[in-house]
Formats: sequence, structure tokens, C-alpha cells
Amino acid sequence: MSKKFWWALVSVLFVVSGCSCTLPSQSSSSSTSFSKTQTSSQSTIASSTGATSESSSDLPVQQTVTLYFPNQKYIEFGQEADNYYLTETRLVPKETANLAEFVVQELLKGPQNTTEATSGIPASVGLNQVNLLEETAYVDLKQQGLAGSSLQEYFLINQMVKSLLDLEQIKAVQFLVDGEIVESLMGHYEVNQPLTSVLD
Repeated sequence: MSKKFWWALVSVLFVVSGCSCTLPSQSSSSSTSFSKTQTSSQSTIASSTGATSESSSDLPVQQTVTLYFPNQKYIEFGQEADNYYLTETRLVPKETANLAEFVVQELLKGPQNTTEATSGIPASVGLNQVNLLEETAYVDLKQQGLAGSSLQEYFLINQMVKSLLDLEQIKAVQFLVDGEIVESLMGHYEVNQPLTSVLD
């Protein structure tokens, strides 16, 4: 064979070899470029929409309230060693607009989580509304059905006052009957002034 033929063959092999080496390199470069572009696009989208990853610890905790109910054992035996009140915790629905009114409504339902607690509030007692004005909760009860013994009136007042004063925004409780301030709810205790603590 002539020298020209050998040089032609070597040139062909060199070109083929060169092509096979550079193709993967170009593919890798394109892949890297696409990956960077995709990451950059995702970052831009997240930045523009304000989207961020939020851990479970950052989520708001649902609010709860504490309700006070008379201890059944204390009512039956009257022993000073027994706690006067037992507590129950209730979850507040997120759509609740009036927290004070929610507390009173839940008290009227009575205890639900323990058999040791009872309620001094007669089942006949109804609620008109609860309004909050300058840190005073105005509890407006219905006249119809508002009757009971001195013990029932005592616990009605104390359950509502104690549970409402447990809320940070409430410093006093004023009872109303059908929108009016009255001397007494059931004829045994005076409630014509705002109460800042429970009855003795």
C-alpha cells in the first residue's frame, strides 16, 4: 500500500475517534446546563409567589378554653378537703368570632369529659348574648327559665365568672336579664355590679 493510503486511513480513524469522545462531553454539558436552568426557574417561581416550606412547628396551635364545673363530691358531702371545682378543656372552633359567648354556651351544655363534675346551672337557663366592652363581659340571660335554689344561683354565677375571668381580655363580668341590669338572678345574690371575682 502507498503512504498516501495509510495517511488517509489514519485520518479517518482519528476523526471517528474524536467524534466518539466529544459526544458524551457535549451531552453532559447540555444536561448540566438544563439542570441549572431548571433550578434557577424553580427558585424564581418560589420567590415570585412567596412560597416557602413550612414545618409543622410553625403552624398555629388551635386555641382552647378552660371551663369550671362544681365537684359532685363536694355538693353531696360538702367536705372542705374536696376541690370546689373541676375543670374541662374545650377546643375553640376556628370560625368562632365571640370567645366569651362560646365559653358561656359551653358551660350551659354541662360537663362532657368526666362523671365527677356536675353543673349548678339549671337546664332551663337560656342565653341571649354575651358582649365584651372595655374588658367587661356582659352576660345577657333570658328571664324565662331563670329560677332555682340559692346553691344553683351560687354556682351559676361562679361558674360563669370563673370561666370568663380565665380569658386574658376579660377583667369583670356583668350579668343582665333580657338586656337589663337586675338586683339578683334568682333572688339570692346581688349581681347589680360588675363582678371581678367569684362569690365567697
